[in-house]
Amino acid sequence: MRSTVLFAKGVVLVEGDAEQIMIPAMLRAILGVSQDELGFSVISADAAFFEHLAALFSEERVKRPCAIVTDLDKAIIELPVDPGNDTDEQKQARAGEKDGEARKVALDKFAHDNAWIQVF
Repeated sequence: MRSTVLFAKGVVLVEGDAEQIMIPAMLRAILGVSQDELGFSVISADAAFFEHLAALFSEERVKRPCAIVTDLDKAIIELPVDPGNDTDEQKQARAGEKDGEARKVALDKFAHDNAWIQVF
């Protein structure tokens, strides 16, 4: 990862392997160019390590744009209005959404005063 950070014009930190594969594929399909041609790297942060990796991007360290992309772990199944009516699967999906929302709040706070980092 060190060389991709140092030699890239910018970095996109994503939650996991799926996004790390999909973003370059979508870029190629839509724009017909690769991330390498545009000069940026896509790095998987395994969701839990966004802050650790993004801390590299600042006025005092690596001066490169860093985008953090999170999908908020939104549920892909319908959730009842009343959480008391959740099935086990719905409880798990609701907990994932709650964690995803908390992650986004923490990331926004982390990146607030850093001109090198944006959270999407």
